Amino acid sequence: MARTNLTESQVRRPGAVSLKAKLDEHDSALDALEVDAATTSITALSVVGRKSDSNGVLEEITAASDNQVLVRNGTALEFGQVAEDGIADEAVSPAKLSADTLGLLVQAVTQQITHADLTDADTSQAIDVGDPLPTGAIVLGHEVKLDTQFTGGSVSALKMDLGGTNTVAICNQFNVKSATAGGKRHSPGYNHVTSHGDHMTGSFSEEQLVATFASTGDNVDALTAGDLTITVWYVVLA
Repeated sequence: MARTNLTESQVRRPGAVSLKAKLDEHDSALDALEVDAATTSITALSVVGRKSDSNGVLEEITAASDNQVLVRNGTALEFGQVAEDGIADEAVSPAKLSADTLGLLVQAVTQQITHADLTDADTSQAIDVGDPLPTGAIVLGHEVKLDTQFTGGSVSALKMDLGGTNTVAICNQFNVKSATAGGKRHSPGYNHVTSHGDHMTGSFSEEQLVATFASTGDNVDALTAGDLTITVWYVVLA
């Protein structure tokens, strides 16, 4: 706390002596406050502050239990557990969740692919879909949404496979050249490839999902239009 130190020359003016006396009294009060703050005993595991939303004297705010944090709860400042509203959206990543919780959490990998991604001067090109799936990943289903037909050059057909180690394990021969824009190819339950080219899915532990495009009539880099989005849903089992 600030102290006031007047020299003799500063107190020789009329009235200055009484002013110095007042300042000395003020300094003595500050000394008393400092001693009180240093020696006053407070409750263990407490902080000193103002609990309510009004001006007033200092109070103890005590943490009564383990794993509590200081939070504002309505008009009070108190120790307690963090409520859902106190956690920002997407603040907790799957890596911070327990294996049991992850098993109940449906996760998704999403990848947009356009004609600009198909740059090989060849009739086939594979593109990774997201990062490799984690250990214990079980794929539940998928959707391939075609927003714009793939066209350009002399390409007469462009068929897409989707899978992991087995490159057609999820989707087989979806012709994104002839399919109607806005169309979707998705998991059909227990109907398999004989139905419409999609497969029932299962374990893809640590596998890298891959979309493979095969063209007919021209190389894939001849395409000038095309846009689709792949979404694969999965859970992680312990």
